Amino acid sequence: MLLAPFVERLEPMLRHQAVEAEKAVSEMKGVGGWLNRLLLSIIGPPRKHQDRLIARLKSGTETSFRYLGKRIEAKSLRELMAIDPAEIYAQVRVPMLVLGGGKDVQCLPRDVARIAAIAGPIATPVLIDDLTHILRRDEGPAGFEAYSKLLKQPVDAELRRIVAEWVAARL
Repeated sequence: MLLAPFVERLEPMLRHQAVEAEKAVSEMKGVGGWLNRLLLSIIGPPRKHQDRLIARLKSGTETSFRYLGKRIEAKSLRELMAIDPAEIYAQVRVPMLVLGGGKDVQCLPRDVARIAAIAGPIATPVLIDDLTHILRRDEGPAGFEAYSKLLKQPVDAELRRIVAEWVAARL
């Protein structure tokens, strides 16, 4: 069962997420948007920091490190960077639910169909239009801005229903 899946290698996905973060900040309204843009003008854009993070991951061997005040699980990220998800999906021989959100800015919504095409008839692709990466619906524009509010809500009811029906059909 793949929820919010991706088919690209991790490095391009991390770069995509940085671009989305820049876009989100540029579109933020009000004082919060102004403060975030001011902060980025001082510390630099997310793409620059993502490039630095990727370079450190590639050149290092430590299990974890602190970067921009956050603990980074370096070993697992390096291992993920070495994996080609498409190769793995092509080898799967069991039923696969591939469920993504139309408003996921971290994993591309189009990857649901791409993964299903790679996996073939064993895959059941499902794309829920307003679903975000954090498995909650958002009626507003796609982005990170509403995550803190959305996390206070339960996981989407339709997603839960789809997963339950898919599992029940295979028991």
